[in-house]
Amino acid sequence: FLPVDGLAHHRVNSVSKDAEGTFWFATNGGGLSKYSDSLGKFTDYGVKHGIGTDLRWAVSQKNGGLLISTSNGLMSKTGPDSFSAFKQPEIPNGFEKPQIFLDHQRELAGYVSDDGFKLLDGTIVNPHVTPANVGYSLMSAFHIEANDTLWLGSWAEGLLRCEGEKITRYRLEKRTIRQITSDSKGNVWIRAELGWSGARAIRFDGKEFWFPTGRDGLIGNNIHHIHQDMPFHLLHQ
Repeated sequence: FLPVDGLAHHRVNSVSKDAEGTFWFATNGGGLSKYSDSLGKFTDYGVKHGIGTDLRWAVSQKNGGLLISTSNGLMSKTGPDSFSAFKQPEIPNGFEKPQIFLDHQRELAGYVSDDGFKLLDGTIVNPHVTPANVGYSLMSAFHIEANDTLWLGSWAEGLLRCEGEKITRYRLEKRTIRQITSDSKGNVWIRAELGWSGARAIRFDGKEFWFPTGRDGLIGNNIHHIHQDMPFHLLHQ
């Protein structure tokens, strides 16, 4: 689908599917697009709806709501065609508000707090992942593996692997981590940017990192999203 088909913008940062089967596309430059198979068309939301045009991600909530990360902060869907500012949780560590980021694969939103790493519903994933142990303002992505290992990506400060009290940091050449996901074989996949060279796909097999390129079968090295469509790994540009 392209803008000529009704999509708000050709650059899509995230895709989420809600309980009713509606797809939500957060775009970089066009706002939010909704697509329903029953209607067979897109509905777009942007500046006049209060959410702007530059969206980082949108994720469906278990209660039927929709949470959207915009350049102006977090927004939530409050009606069929209405949105309002999301009331962020308060944290007692001197910061005005926590930086909330996303697990794309599991469609969860969370943040680092003095009580540990928390999901928005208050669930503490790891009590040892606090600002004192991992920093606070430089986080950009996270992922929870099936074995409950928590991975955190940062803005040019590396990749963190959090297993209980044990926290391991991998530098990854000062790359900014945009997405972390895992596959059915236990590999962890990372989408990371390095300056203006675009975002690369990186695989970690538990021992070493692998940086696939066009010589390995990719049609390009600038990766926008990583998703496993069983039984293959699909790298979407």
